[in-house]
Amino acid sequence: MAFAAIIVAVLSAAITIVAVYFARRAADAADTATNIELERRHAELRPHFKVTCQQLNPGSEQLRMTVQLMGPPDLEQLEELTVTIRDDNYFRLKRAPAPGSTDLPADHVWGPTRFVPGTGPGVGTRSGAQGADRAGRETRSVGMPVGESHVYAIEPNPPPAAAHWTTEGWRAEVGTTMRLRFDCQRNGWKPWATVGEIDVGGELTIVEM
Repeated sequence: MAFAAIIVAVLSAAITIVAVYFARRAADAADTATNIELERRHAELRPHFKVTCQQLNPGSEQLRMTVQLMGPPDLEQLEELTVTIRDDNYFRLKRAPAPGSTDLPADHVWGPTRFVPGTGPGVGTRSGAQGADRAGRETRSVGMPVGESHVYAIEPNPPPAAAHWTTEGWRAEVGTTMRLRFDCQRNGWKPWATVGEIDVGGELTIVEM
């Protein structure tokens, strides 16, 4: 009888182990399916923008860039949007200048244009809306429903003070393409990042990103 009881106990333990194993397998499979669905939905909700860049006034070098959140409709809104002007090439390396050095400053935008420092959507009217940094590289805004637009002030980017370009030589170096990055925040979702380019050499340019 004792031997039989031991056999029964061993079989019961084995059955329990197998049951726990398959339960964990099922839970893992459910988690995987949930994650796949969340990733699919995240991709569906990726923000789409229409970007318009035009002269502020005829003959003016200052530009007005309008960024409209086109959708998708189910996204409803963004809680935060950070727009960054990227360098002309991702491998552009700039070290912070040392005393007596002619190295380019680390925060200088290597491109034809920059945000007017201190400006940006909602500055002075909305908590959390930060104007463009001193270099004119980045500006952060809040509260952007689908279908609405934010307006940014853009100006020609001067050559680095430590460099020896003339204004004409600098503009020939960086061309007329402004490269942008949009970092988008929506409560309950992982952030999205979108990149694109727009030509700033004409009177009016419209692109979708």
